[in-house]
Amino acid sequence: MRGHSERAHHPDAEPTRSSAPRLDPAQLWPDDGAPPRLGRYEVLHKIGQGSHGVVFAGYDTQLQRPVALKVFADDRPEREVQREAVAMSASRDVHVVALHDLDRVHGLSFLVMELINGPNVWQYMCSPGNDWRRAVLLFIQAAHGLAAVHRAGFAHGDVKPSNLLIGRNDHVYVADFSIAEARELHPTAGAGEHVGSRDYQAPERLRGASANERTDQFSLCVSLWQTVFSCLPWASNDAQIMRARAPVKLRRCVGSPRQLERVLMRGLAVEPGDRFSSMDELAAALTDLVIGRLERGQFSPTLRTVKKLALGLGMRISGRAGRQTALAELDAKDVPTPVPGARLGVIDVHEPAT
Repeated sequence: MRGHSERAHHPDAEPTRSSAPRLDPAQLWPDDGAPPRLGRYEVLHKIGQGSHGVVFAGYDTQLQRPVALKVFADDRPEREVQREAVAMSASRDVHVVALHDLDRVHGLSFLVMELINGPNVWQYMCSPGNDWRRAVLLFIQAAHGLAAVHRAGFAHGDVKPSNLLIGRNDHVYVADFSIAEARELHPTAGAGEHVGSRDYQAPERLRGASANERTDQFSLCVSLWQTVFSCLPWASNDAQIMRARAPVKLRRCVGSPRQLERVLMRGLAVEPGDRFSSMDELAAALTDLVIGRLERGQFSPTLRTVKKLALGLGMRISGRAGRQTALAELDAKDVPTPVPGARLGVIDVHEPAT
């Protein structure tokens, strides 16, 4: 069937709101029974819906390729549509969903994007056979994608597991730039309705600060913590609560090292200045946990398949000096060595509400 592809796009799974676009069947569905159209694009089926629009699987009849079509709510300001498109276009990277076009037909603005056929990170990690190492490998790719967003001068602003998509060969893509901010243009933007999913936001974001590299870093670390330990680190990201209480671990994947917790705790620091200096530095620290220690032979041979997986993902594993620098402040004396042949923990709880 035309439109079936090895790539599909999954938007964030937020509840349907009244701001969802009201698509007029008379505008999209022709009388002859052919697929509905938005200009040259056939609208095949709905993939998902968020607070800012609906995403459909589509087909570009001119270039003859499958695409994803994000149709915006008809009351969304054009400046916000333009901002999202510019952020995606500027953040070109192998780990960012590619934008093909921005168009407007029948009074509806929409983005034309590549399709990613696969689950989001949380859905993927709920499948049997996954462990903390695979989770870290996936999040390293996400960190590289977000680093590209930051280099382009933007902050994503809504990093969470449902916005990290898995394509072919376990390739990770950062998706949904609905509230991305150009930091140099909006240095003091208030939180308000554009704060993103509150469970993943840094405390300063909840107090009204604009998104930046370190708020995205905090959100990514919350997401990885949740993926590995099956729960959010705190019931609330209030700074007082975070200072007073240790983060929660609903369950611990077998063999997950204490050093992973230390890396995440640095990214989850209440004060932005105590976090990693950049997303690249966080990615380096996470890379050393999996790839560096495999290279040093500190894991059993049965786990060397993880290194092969990383190479297959095309991960940037060179530069040991950078990884060592990122870990210089972390105490690694009590990192446990997995028992050869031990069964690794698997996350098997329901997907979190977003």
